[in-house]
Amino acid sequence: MRFLVPFLLLILPAMAQAGAWPRDHRGVFVSASRTYALSSYGILGDLTSAYAEYGLTPRLTIGAKLDRSDQVASETVAFARIPLGRTDRRDVFAAQVGFGNVRQPGEASVAIIQPALLYGRGFDGWLGSGWIGAEVRASIAAEGRIWGNLDLTVGFNPTENSHLIFQVQTWMDEYNHTVTLAPSYVRRLWGPVKTEIGLLYDPARPDYYGVKGGVWIEF
Repeated sequence: MRFLVPFLLLILPAMAQAGAWPRDHRGVFVSASRTYALSSYGILGDLTSAYAEYGLTPRLTIGAKLDRSDQVASETVAFARIPLGRTDRRDVFAAQVGFGNVRQPGEASVAIIQPALLYGRGFDGWLGSGWIGAEVRASIAAEGRIWGNLDLTVGFNPTENSHLIFQVQTWMDEYNHTVTLAPSYVRRLWGPVKTEIGLLYDPARPDYYGVKGGVWIEF
């Protein structure tokens, strides 16, 4: 089951729904999802995730994320994000810091801190309006272990009720590194509720892949 560790760690939420832009003042975003790691042998593991953020002020966004799995590390983090400079420019930068804990199966929880830098840029393209984003995030555990993520995102809005998201997610520590391709489709169901379906694929492990289903609520 060792191969599941980097694979499932990659399917932790990569904040495609967050980005460098601050949440509107008093605006709320909530999502929940379930991801399954699969192979020709069947279901190898699963991950349940929840994410929420709130625009506390026009420039300060706070939130939390929760990931639970019986196969790999479970993580709980609360975070705060502020823009670096003006947010009405084409290029937007932000800094984020999170505090929480991570727990390996059968072990005690360990405190972690998660600093991150984010970049975003909107554009108009042949598939409609869209955005590109990047996030560099480090996780520093109390016992000294450090691992990092680099996530690159391109999103399109073909209609006002749908999004196409293409993401490259990377995870690395001093022993391992992985790269996962993660396309997804988001469609409005009614009012503030949207549904998300997605796939995850690691080119270095062609026999293993992931499927994801979730719900977004924004108001």
